[in-house]
Amino acid sequence: MKIASAWCRLKGTSLLIPLVIGLVQFGCTGAPKHSVPAYRLSGLTDANRSNQVPINMALLGQSRPPEHMIGPGDTLSVYIHGVLPMDVMQPPLTQQANLEQSYYPPNGTVKTPPVGPPIKIAADGTLQLPLVGRVELEGLTVAKATERIIGMYRDKGIIQADRERILVNLMKPRVSRVMVIREDSPTINMLNILKPSIPWVKHGRAQVVDLPAYENDVLHALTHTNGLPGIDAKNEVLIFRNAMDDGNLQVIGSQLNDEASLAEMKQRGTFVRIPLKISPCDPLEFDASDVILNDGDVLFVPSRDTEVFYTGGLLPPGEVQLPRDKDLDIVEAMSYAGGGVASPAGAASTIFRTGGPQNFIPPTRGIIVRKLPDGQILPIRVDLNRALIDPRERVIVQPNDMVMLFYTPKELAGNILVSFVNFTFLIPTSRIN
Repeated sequence: MKIASAWCRLKGTSLLIPLVIGLVQFGCTGAPKHSVPAYRLSGLTDANRSNQVPINMALLGQSRPPEHMIGPGDTLSVYIHGVLPMDVMQPPLTQQANLEQSYYPPNGTVKTPPVGPPIKIAADGTLQLPLVGRVELEGLTVAKATERIIGMYRDKGIIQADRERILVNLMKPRVSRVMVIREDSPTINMLNILKPSIPWVKHGRAQVVDLPAYENDVLHALTHTNGLPGIDAKNEVLIFRNAMDDGNLQVIGSQLNDEASLAEMKQRGTFVRIPLKISPCDPLEFDASDVILNDGDVLFVPSRDTEVFYTGGLLPPGEVQLPRDKDLDIVEAMSYAGGGVASPAGAASTIFRTGGPQNFIPPTRGIIVRKLPDGQILPIRVDLNRALIDPRERVIVQPNDMVMLFYTPKELAGNILVSFVNFTFLIPTSRIN
């Protein structure tokens, strides 16, 4: 009798245990006060990334003319019989050991061996030749340049008509030296990614690249440095004009996240942003001249390691990276974080096993805490049951959002009640004896 009486008193006390624990751990609902229902706000369900399409990658390159047009920096081999080379004992054929076969003309063509000494086109587009001085060759093909040189030596009476022996060849085209800084990770081997797992890696690198004429563009720069940005990089490339020559590499780090400074640099023509994906109805933000890279330019591929959202409440606490090419609404975000509608919510199962109410009724109150551009905090309340059928509740998660899951007051009270009934009346009598 004493044992039975003690057990009855214990059962009476047990009525308060789940209620006290539930209220202490969760309060009434655990949700932020003054939250705004999602259906009362506009623009929260507008898709951004999912509606974007890749741009035509040909826009990142440039067209190649039928023939090479001579310009400053080109190296020509010039042979003028009796004049150049000036030493008659010097053989006319000049070998260049490091001649790049990838230069214009393209691979697979037979190149004429260079004849005569190499002469570089000056910055003003002229070529210095003996006895005739400077010859303007910028903008001419090699054939037209040969005709102009022959004409000048004829006019000076240095050579006779129909007896000239002058050979001009393109030995090495001009190059643009640029720096490519990439914050994405190179993928040498195929990488299997299991949804919703996203590899969290950071392997920044920089490389100086010499791009020959008609290949000095964004497309070739990316091709020479492992291709298009990976999924751990943003769908954009940034160009900082003349940053190497001016010694302004520190600008990339100090002003990269300062939109006002970048807008000012864009006004001055020292900064270009080239998106790799755009909405189908949006105009291009760049033109053909923007993709051309010149000496001293820096091409930057930024990482997207800040594109994350945070989880809390009944969801496992943590930091989750957003997908690069699609939008996540709150229901999908909770699935990414290990929770979901009509199922136990990650951390909730652990809490319940420690003495709280059992999770018979799943939580359905979602809260998104968002920081607005003016610094204010906006808590957005989502009914996850309605979100399954009402698009107004499918709020798109933005970077730096806090996504939380809570019980409604009815769900919390129901779980406490079911836990008490289960604890009080379903204990085997053998344990009492």
